Formats: sequence, C-alpha cells, structure tokens
Amino acid sequence: MNETMIQLALDTHDLEFAKKVAFYAAESGFDIIEVGTPMIKRYGAGVVADIKRLISGRAKVLADLKILDASSLEIESAVLNGAEIVTVMGLAYDETLREALENARSYNIEIWADLMYIDDPYERSRRLIDLGFDTVILHIGVDVQKRRRVSADMLEKEVEKISSEGLRVAVAGGLDPYKALKVVERGASIIIMGGWIIRSDKWQERIAEAFNVLKRGSKWR
Repeated sequence: MNETMIQLALDTHDLEFAKKVAFYAAESGFDIIEVGTPMIKRYGAGVVADIKRLISGRAKVLADLKILDASSLEIESAVLNGAEIVTVMGLAYDETLREALENARSYNIEIWADLMYIDDPYERSRRLIDLGFDTVILHIGVDVQKRRRVSADMLEKEVEKISSEGLRVAVAGGLDPYKALKVVERGASIIIMGGWIIRSDKWQERIAEAFNVLKRGSKWR
C-alpha cells in the first residue's frame, strides 16, 4: 500500500496564523497545504502565492477553488499564483469538468473532483473516471458536520468502493488522525485535516501527532 498523504486545510481568515501553521506543517512532513476557499475569497488568489513562497519545495500547494464554471479563468489565476493542485466540484456539468481537466493539463497541474453534495458518490466517480479524472475527494462539509454531528470517517464503505475502481481517494470532514485511520484501512490515499489542527491551541502538537500516527504508525492515545 502506498504511503498515506496528509493535507492541511487552511480554512481561516487569519492570514498570519495560517502562514505560521502552513510553514510548520510543511516542515513537519505534511505533503499538501490547502489554501481554503474562505481564504481565497477573503484575500484573493494572491494568498496562494503568499503560502507558496513560505513552503515552496517542502509541500505542494492546493487552491480549493471549488470550480463550477469558467474554469479557464479560475485555473489561470491559481496557476499564476503558484498552485500545483486545484479542485472542481464533481456535480458540475460534464462540459465544465472536461474544460477544467483540459485547462489543468495545459498547465501541467493536478485537478481533483470534490464529491460534496452528491447523493451517489460511487456512480458519479465512475463517470469521473470516464471523463479522465484520477483523484476524487469524499467530503462532508462544515455545516453538515455541525448540524448532523457527523464526520467523514463514516464514509468507509464509499471509500472502499471508489478506491476499488482505481481512483485515488482523498477524504475530508471532521477528521482527526484516529478517525482517519478507519478510511485509510479502506483505501483512502489522502487525508485532509483542518479544524482539528487549526482550532486547537496546541496545533504544533497536533501536527506532530497527525504525522506520527498516519506516517509512522505511532499510537499517541
């Protein structure tokens, strides 16, 4: 089994704090630093460049654009600011998904399809394979987490089914490293963590804990 990749989601409006956490996570061995949608909307695409300057060469930078249309403009802005990965919503029309794939490939960057809001993520994943995608995100959004008190480790069966089709599966939504292990065991390749780290006063310790549990198999509890 390939090594699990860890992604830090910077879903915050506090830019200076985000920079500190991003640098520390990249230095600690995290694979991907995500510039979250709220940050991009608050500060513009230039915030991607701010994070890229801090961590260049240590981790990849993902711009969580959640593209639904006009992919050429959105992807160009992200690429000009250093993004190496962008996201498109899997519920977008096929025409948009094809366009987004073509634009991402023209810049030689990765593009992942976010399956949030999709009732049957397995069937949609099969369609995404036909369109040419190789990575999807199984994602439970923040509002649903709060209202329903759920987290993405509940998606074990979906992870197993989708990964069995040959897709690389990232999982996001209320995860800590221990919940994450449940989906890793079912085939998840990428674990996305945000709030568990950035909302903690002990975020440095949590970054270290996540790395050791998911990369080294250590038991902290």
